[in-house]
Parts: sequence; structure tokens; C-alpha cells
Amino acid sequence: GPASLQTLIGALQRRFGKRVSAEHHRNEMAERRRSPDESLGAFTADLELYVRKGYASFPPQERQLLGLQAFLKGLHLEALRQHVRLRMPTSLSEALQIAEQAEEILGLAPTPSPGVHCL
Repeated sequence: GPASLQTLIGALQRRFGKRVSAEHHRNEMAERRRSPDESLGAFTADLELYVRKGYASFPPQERQLLGLQAFLKGLHLEALRQHVRLRMPTSLSEALQIAEQAEEILGLAPTPSPGVHCL
């Protein structure tokens, strides 16, 4: 009856839910690109979430490398991507710091959209 169907659905979700969720987060990370008006911090925070949830069973060093690769791939400005690559960061947080410095020095920081007011 309906109760046994709900029991079966619950059992399947418990059994396969994490796998589906991990796969979803891996796909999100693979497709994630920084939008032109997005801060580097917000972009990096998303990637950190995807790495943590999509690759939970991976060793920390591998997760760092995956996050770093996704960060570089997701930067829309080629000059910024090249600058960060040349500095050879070993972690996502180091890449973020390098990119933020470069944006500030090179004047590449995104400008807020009209209608978005910074206080």
C-alpha cells in the first residue's frame, strides 16, 4: 500500500541521497563561472561549498587542488586568470588573496550593478 511505498522511498533516499547530492555538487562546481559583477569572495565561497559537499570523502590536499582548478577555470578575465596562475597558488584561499590583490592593483574589480548601492 501507500505506507510501504513511502517506506521504500525513504530507504532509497537514505541509501542514495548523499551520492546524488555529491554528484549534483560536483556538476555545479564543474559548470560554475564567476559572473562579471560577482565578488571574488562570493565566487570562492560557492566553490568551497561545492568542494566540501561534492568531494567529502577526498583527502584535504585533493579537495584543495580541485577547488583551485575550479577557481582558475571560473575566472572570466583572462588577464586575471594568467596573473593568478603565474603566482602558482597552492590553495583556494591563496588564489583568492592573489586575485583580490590583482583586481585592486589592475583596477579589474567588478562594478556593482545599477540599483545595487553599497553603504
